[in-house]
Amino acid sequence: MSTVLVVQGDLKLCEEWCVAIETSGHAVICAYAIEDGIRRVREGGIDVILVDRNDSDGGLTEFVTEIDRLPDPPPFVLISESPLAPEISAHLGAAAFLPKPCPPEEIVGIIDRFGAIRYVG
Repeated sequence: MSTVLVVQGDLKLCEEWCVAIETSGHAVICAYAIEDGIRRVREGGIDVILVDRNDSDGGLTEFVTEIDRLPDPPPFVLISESPLAPEISAHLGAAAFLPKPCPPEEIVGIIDRFGAIRYVG
């Protein structure tokens, strides 16, 4: 079981993702704003981060900077509908990128993949 931080500003979508993640046996923490996500990351205990952002507000870069300051930063997955997201994801060092819309099963699959890597390594 992994502890997953979901940074998602859309309450309905966040709820949908969180239910799927919890149903698959993982613990989940929801953050509806970048600032809350940063606070949660600083508290520790996160195995995988899902962040749904685009490049319009600059908050994503600040978020990634905070993750990188951790001694053992968890992998993060960028989820976005922005056409620039694959390049942004690679530039920021995301472990993976998922284009929106993405089904909850795909989100759970990537959590399982990175959660397992985190526990082994």
